[in-house]
Amino acid sequence: MKVLFIAGWFPEVGNYSGIFIKEHALAVAKFCDVAVIHGKGKRWQRERYRFSLSVEDDLKVLRFSYREIPLLPSYNSYIKGIVIGFEKLLSEGFRPDIIHANLYKTGIPAYIIKKRYNIPYVFTEHYSGYARKTINKKKLKMAKTGIENADLVLPVSNSLKEDILSYGINGSFEIVPNVVSDNFYYNPEMKNMSGIKKVLCVAAMHPKKNIPNLINACKVIHNIRQGWTLDIVGEGEKLKEYQKMVSDLSLDKFIHFLGGKQKKEIAYLMQTSDFFVLPSKYENLPCVLLESLSCGLPVVATKVGGIPEIINETNGILVEPDNPKELAQAMLYMMDNADRYDRQKISLDAKNRYAYEAIGKQIISIYEKIISYRKVSKD
Repeated sequence: MKVLFIAGWFPEVGNYSGIFIKEHALAVAKFCDVAVIHGKGKRWQRERYRFSLSVEDDLKVLRFSYREIPLLPSYNSYIKGIVIGFEKLLSEGFRPDIIHANLYKTGIPAYIIKKRYNIPYVFTEHYSGYARKTINKKKLKMAKTGIENADLVLPVSNSLKEDILSYGINGSFEIVPNVVSDNFYYNPEMKNMSGIKKVLCVAAMHPKKNIPNLINACKVIHNIRQGWTLDIVGEGEKLKEYQKMVSDLSLDKFIHFLGGKQKKEIAYLMQTSDFFVLPSKYENLPCVLLESLSCGLPVVATKVGGIPEIINETNGILVEPDNPKELAQAMLYMMDNADRYDRQKISLDAKNRYAYEAIGKQIISIYEKIISYRKVSKD
């Protein structure tokens, strides 16, 4: 089977944006021949389009850029670029049996290709704007067209499905979670034995991750006990502001900002920490929680988005967002009780649900049903 991913976001060197889309594609590539198209606008680019085809890991990746002029609409250029890229892949002998569109803006080009070439498509959404109620009319039109004409819609959580439906968008849905790479696994030999409780947070330095709530919780903890550290991995617009907040609260010896890290480095930090914390204001299904669980790491996280679908009393604690005292209480409990969680079981359960092979098989089964149904319908 040949599968084409149309990726609204896709990672580049030094930029992990859309890594969850790439990991879905890699999971499918365990069983199929997969190609990816990803396009982005570049201001005042001389040529209308630039295309480049390369092999990245197990994926054929066709990247393109299109001329973007400030204040002028460019979405039609994006759509045309996707269609041209698709035709380039056809000329290279790659005709997909099914298309897998990812993110609201890819739905319209996927639908155009479906009508023109009679190729079915599924649609995966990742955008948190549905939960935040920030979908404008333009994005809503893109999303509605893409979702309602898809053969099947695959949100990463039931919470995201409900948020999509709240906009009056209809479709046939099946939940397919995010995926965890093989870098993340339980290793009991790497357990923290220092006597200092090691807490880890991996998040973009962006308001939605609500790092100030975590810092304020740590101030509460600092007034109660010593013997702990918090490592925060991530980069972003608010990093300096958060660093200053930590300094102003005299928490420099306890909270350390490590900047951006590669996946293997993050896996090591997870394997050597006592528990993971994520204080987000809103989420869909954060990959860092799936990765933490795969390392056998219990979690403290907020009751937002799809998080309550994966965190329960066997693998962590849920707290309300924007409540530093409640977050501090959960973290204090975890500092004393993290070792009571069955880390091997946490890891095994996560691997069975989110590993490449598990998610890849689930997606392939969906593809096969759609392709088989269309063949029967034709007959």
